[in-house]
Amino acid sequence: RAVCVLLVLFGTVVTRSEIIYDPCELAKIWKYTYHEDVTKYLGGNVSLAVCIAGYRHYNTSWELNHPNGTVFYGVFGLKVVSRPLCHDGSIFINDGFGWDLYCLNSTVLIHPNKLYMYHRLCASDLTQRFTCKENEFSHEAEVWDPIYKDIIDLTYGEEHAVVKYLSAHGIDYYQPPTTTTTSPPTTTTSPSTATTCPSTTTTIIISTTVMSLMIGLIVVTYHFLKKFMRGRIAPTASTAPEYGMTPRFPNTSNQMEEEISHNDLMKNKPPAYSAFPTKLCQ
Repeated sequence: RAVCVLLVLFGTVVTRSEIIYDPCELAKIWKYTYHEDVTKYLGGNVSLAVCIAGYRHYNTSWELNHPNGTVFYGVFGLKVVSRPLCHDGSIFINDGFGWDLYCLNSTVLIHPNKLYMYHRLCASDLTQRFTCKENEFSHEAEVWDPIYKDIIDLTYGEEHAVVKYLSAHGIDYYQPPTTTTTSPPTTTTSPSTATTCPSTTTTIIISTTVMSLMIGLIVVTYHFLKKFMRGRIAPTASTAPEYGMTPRFPNTSNQMEEEISHNDLMKNKPPAYSAFPTKLCQ
């Protein structure tokens, strides 16, 4: 009988061995291994999934016993319900997450007040945010790590108790922050070592702008030189103004006509009569 008890205890320990994940490791698993499930049930929001798991200390074997007898299991703190695939607590305490994500969506986040509660608990004023990077050139996801990780342990996830807990810490449950004032740090590289490469669109815009400026400068220079050289070149024979050269000789034709008229008059002039009678022939 003692041997049987030991075997039962040993079996219980083996099946209930805890798996506590690092948040970045969990983000990587959900982003790649469970990509379809996260996309289908959480809209691809890996950060929200990691945050909810953070309130269970990233522990797949997490359990919370409510005074009314309800037990919450796994990284999402799910309770057993009559819904298919969500009716057995052992499903939630292993290292598989497919059913966990399904039951989280269909039994918890389907309720508007629960959906708001988790979005509020994962807001920027209640989480520490950082980016998990696989290497220098790619990153897994932005992690939202809860600041008050014991809030679910103390309130059992009941909204009125959560409101009271946050109020005791000077935080308004119904007034989430509108913007995030700090940029999330990274876990592998610092801003001083990070390199930002311009995109292809930015490069094309810069190149086009430079070429336009160069063309404009060339056109302005051409017109300036053309105007400058036009003023410097002396007018040639073909472009010089033409002036009429009129000889300045006296006009003798009128003078000759006057002399001829005068001679004609003298020929036709009647004989002159003397004022005194002349002596007739005797």
